[in-house]
Amino acid sequence: MNAQSRENHIATLKKLRDEYRSQLDDGGLSDLDLLIAELEEVREKGLTVAEGARMASRALEAIASVLTLVTNVCDWLK
Repeated sequence: MNAQSRENHIATLKKLRDEYRSQLDDGGLSDLDLLIAELEEVREKGLTVAEGARMASRALEAIASVLTLVTNVCDWLK
């Protein structure tokens, strides 16, 4: 994961967390916070290719989970 991708993932995760905080349970919020903290921590250290791929995969899975939850909730409320 390059620096720009990492920054994009951090910004997206923070925006999702802030925007949909009321729709996420405590476990989901803590998972997002942990992932954001890990991504921010890696700014100072380098990552191996495998670690970068793992972090990118976790970030994308988290984004997909939040979007799925929000989409399903929105459909249910209609």
